[in-house]
Amino acid sequence: LWPVVVPGGLSLFSWTDFPQTYVRLVSTAILYAWLYNSTGGSLLLVLLAHGAYNVDSSIVQTPASDVHTAPIIVAALHGVVALAVVVATNPRTLTRRNNRR
Repeated sequence: LWPVVVPGGLSLFSWTDFPQTYVRLVSTAILYAWLYNSTGGSLLLVLLAHGAYNVDSSIVQTPASDVHTAPIIVAALHGVVALAVVVATNPRTLTRRNNRR
């Protein structure tokens, strides 16, 4: 949320921006951790997933009427998918592996 610290930056945000950003960031952290650990530590696949998200969010345009609701829907969908991953997978795929023995 670095734009908040620039002069006048806080006026560019609505009250829904902060919770949806928090939900989306925590959810993507869960998804990227699961992807990284489930692929045997493939950072390339995590980078591709992150890049695909960035490209998708910059290419796919939302209708002008949905400019405030679209980020909330995206955050909610990220949360649902992250919750499904947590419930459906082995907890070891969500934590860092301890390679020291």
